[in-house]
Amino acid sequence: MVHPKKLVFHFYAGEDWEKSPIYCLHKYFLTKYSGIFDSAEFYIAVNDLNDKATIESVEHFLIGCGFKDVRFFVQKNTWMCEAETLKQHVIDNLKHEDSHIFFAHSKGVMDYQKKGVEKDTLLTWITALYYLNLEYSKEAEWAFLNANAVFFGGLMELYNGNHTQAHAPKNDWLYCGGFYWINCPELLSRFGEEIPYPYDRFYGENLPGNLCKHYDYEAYSHNYMMIPSWEFDRVGSTYDSVYGRIKCLIEEEEMNKFNAEVESAKRYLETNTEW
Repeated sequence: MVHPKKLVFHFYAGEDWEKSPIYCLHKYFLTKYSGIFDSAEFYIAVNDLNDKATIESVEHFLIGCGFKDVRFFVQKNTWMCEAETLKQHVIDNLKHEDSHIFFAHSKGVMDYQKKGVEKDTLLTWITALYYLNLEYSKEAEWAFLNANAVFFGGLMELYNGNHTQAHAPKNDWLYCGGFYWINCPELLSRFGEEIPYPYDRFYGENLPGNLCKHYDYEAYSHNYMMIPSWEFDRVGSTYDSVYGRIKCLIEEEEMNKFNAEVESAKRYLETNTEW
């Protein structure tokens, strides 16, 4: 059975959102991979639902990405961030959804403003979130159709207990960054009665690891590779030694292609923003 592929994207638009080059980086990848999807849903989260200027500017910003069927929805931003979008518009709708959904969000917007985070490192990390999921989208399709997998994600990582979330994933692994594919019919069939209620903004990132054991063919990654916990222990935090962690997931030849994509995205930012 052929299942439609849908993008569900949580887009937070805060004050002066257009000034952040991170949004432009997301647009670069959304445009590059738009042809993968049969449809796209953008959930625009704003602080003021009456701020029509911001809402219209976001829609105008995204409309040219090239999606075949794109729809916009507006919602109040809450402390749950993208976790609320995942719960309300994916999990709560599973009984009516036969799609393979790729869930993503405007990752990096807040990180870009933090002290000590190098912008080129953040660029590499966001590139990995898209590239390791969408460059290998056919692997996700194979895993869903042939192995009945529930999830497929790029940055699959063993959990070492040093994360700052109040709730660790039950099965000690996660898709770091919270970008991943969801086989909606299989998720409903296997775990429809076990899906936990949201507890904090890391709910989405931890959800696959709360449901599936790793290495049991319920959750996949490219070439079934995973970042081992000792690599996280070695580098100490998400944005340190990004390349060391990505090298755990792809071979040398693939790494050359990934590096080329990072450089292409950087040139795009340098041309279109004050990167």
